[in-house]
Amino acid sequence: MLKSFSIANFRSFKDKTTLTLEARTSGADLKEAIFEHNGKSYLKCLALYGANASGKSNLVRAFFVFRQMVLTSLLNSISGQPFPVQPFLLNTKTGLSPSFFEIEVYWDGALFVYGFEINQKEVKREWLRQYATVKPRELFARNGKEITINQVHFKEAASHKDNLRENVLFLSLLASLNIEIAKKVVEAIKSIEIVDATQRGATMEFSMKKFTDNAEYRKLMLDFVIESDFGIIDIKSSERKVSRDELLKKIPPQFAPLLPNQGGEFSERDIKAIHKVFDENQREAGTAFFDFFTQTSTGTQQVFALAGPFVDVLLKGKTLVIDELDASLHPLMCRFFIKKFYSRETNYKNAQLIFTTHDISLLDSEILRRDQIWFAEKNKLAATELFSLADLSERKNVSFEKRYLEGRYGALPYIKTLEQIKE
Repeated sequence: MLKSFSIANFRSFKDKTTLTLEARTSGADLKEAIFEHNGKSYLKCLALYGANASGKSNLVRAFFVFRQMVLTSLLNSISGQPFPVQPFLLNTKTGLSPSFFEIEVYWDGALFVYGFEINQKEVKREWLRQYATVKPRELFARNGKEITINQVHFKEAASHKDNLRENVLFLSLLASLNIEIAKKVVEAIKSIEIVDATQRGATMEFSMKKFTDNAEYRKLMLDFVIESDFGIIDIKSSERKVSRDELLKKIPPQFAPLLPNQGGEFSERDIKAIHKVFDENQREAGTAFFDFFTQTSTGTQQVFALAGPFVDVLLKGKTLVIDELDASLHPLMCRFFIKKFYSRETNYKNAQLIFTTHDISLLDSEILRRDQIWFAEKNKLAATELFSLADLSERKNVSFEKRYLEGRYGALPYIKTLEQIKE
């Protein structure tokens, strides 16, 4: 379960910025949107608004980079690949400083705080703390080449610090060596799934594989799509092995260079959407099969692509971070997704959803609480700042949507030509 995520000096984020999923408004507000853990309330869902280029996608990217660093730094160190970080470049100091990442996450009954500072070549600082009691317990702290280890509560890590390289995270190394606490923290970070707006193809591939290979996922994903009311009554999928030459005959010529040159077999998946057919008297007269990728709408394909990650996180109690949830979706579909996280029936493991959006119809007190609504806005130094509607003084029973469009909360695009027309 995610408590908070902090970043600094990463892309458009200059100073330390924290996104928190702790509930901050009255517990009476939209009770189904929160859950209790260790005596505190946490959000099931959080929405981030802001103008284009305000930094929303950079926050999603920060989640991705943080997760990938933890999962792959050990492998990347062998290839010598640079770390995928870019500091805030519009300041003379930050351009030469490392990027900062930190997460607070509950896992297996304990709260862990883990973070690091890196540039493109090396790990500058790294730390891991555990809140097993009221007071934090520092398990290790790394500063350059020096590592201090808690000899009482984390002594099993002490013998491995001399094996560490400057371009490897200590946590990743320890997890690979089956150090139990390190494995728990890595699993907690791995449970944060990211759907990037630029990687929709990978999301569709994930959903297709789950639908084809896993009966439990197939049933739940099908229910998901049917409930979305596209007129689909069933989806059939199949997979077969084909040769490279056979596949070349079926794909557009521009994609041919992407296939490996060597022979071998490739998996070809086929998905059909099934609709009812009616006669002139409106009686059922059979079914029609539609090719999923050429004869269904973009919205239908988007819902199917997202169904896989949604079912996955709901089944396992993970955290899902989505950039541009509303892309190709009707506003009511976004509400449908949010309600899935609110429902005790579908979200019995308290999975969490974080998404960026431009869908202002969700700015409704019956859909989102004030502490669930966050904004990204660039300050006069072109650095992104995040703030919640809960940070602002606001009356009850007002229209969040109306006041946002009036500019009461900021985080709106300034379009000079529209301002001139207004005048």
